[in-house]
Amino acid sequence: MKNFICLLLILISVSVVAQTPNKIGEVTHLQVFKNPDSDTSYFIVQLDGSIGSNPCVDDGQTWAGTFDSEAEKAQYSALLAAYMSGKSVNLQGTSDEDSSNNCIGSWVRIRNVYSIW
Repeated sequence: MKNFICLLLILISVSVVAQTPNKIGEVTHLQVFKNPDSDTSYFIVQLDGSIGSNPCVDDGQTWAGTFDSEAEKAQYSALLAAYMSGKSVNLQGTSDEDSSNNCIGSWVRIRNVYSIW
């Protein structure tokens, strides 16, 4: 019974992860800009290759975040460090039922940044 429950949890988590935008690669583009229509600043990042599942209307190349929280500032710092060192990262987007949380404009909103060593 214990093994069955473990297997069931693994299958459920794989199903959820399969729907979440995910990409591993080296940072090829990192940009910071301020929206001229508001006080919001964004960072945009592109990795080599493209993501398989994109909930946004962009071509699947562009990921984005804001500087609104300490977590997002840490994400930018991790991406900058990976870019400067030539290391790969794993970006994970969001797949919330509320699709407004999945995108920033036409870019995939970054949820997690993982370092690949």
